[in-house]
Amino acid sequence: MLRLVLPALVLLAFAPASVAQSSSLGGVTRATDLVDWTARIVPGDTAGEAHYVLDVTVAEGWNLYGSQSQAGVPLTVSFSRLPEGVVPRGGLRESPTVNGMDEALGLPYAYHIESGQVTQRLRVDRRAEGRHRIRAAVRFTVCNDSVCLPPTTVETAATLAVGG
Repeated sequence: MLRLVLPALVLLAFAPASVAQSSSLGGVTRATDLVDWTARIVPGDTAGEAHYVLDVTVAEGWNLYGSQSQAGVPLTVSFSRLPEGVVPRGGLRESPTVNGMDEALGLPYAYHIESGQVTQRLRVDRRAEGRHRIRAAVRFTVCNDSVCLPPTTVETAATLAVGG
């Protein structure tokens, strides 16, 4: 069985940042060979809100732990040095996941197959006026039916523009 070990002021500043590395060492695949992250910032539903959106593509035959998994290492997103006037709001939202049960631990887990999306809402006020490169670290784990790769952290970035 599969065992998985695996966030009116704001204007759109659409500058995707893609993270992908491709390398193998002695035939051992790295998680960054299997998962591609793309970050973008979109306006929120209300004034003073933006969404940091991470689109993910997962290689065929591999699965990515979701943020709500109770077994293993769940997906996390953390921000470093947000500009003044920008703060995370609420928890991560993610696209629908597939649910499984870790038979060894007796715990449920949620995972993404092929693709997914994770969103972190941001509260933005006038102090954040200008253009800012928002960086986030994404920690994730991928597994197939026989092996889980070690948890991996990648840096993503997207541009936020506030005001005129």
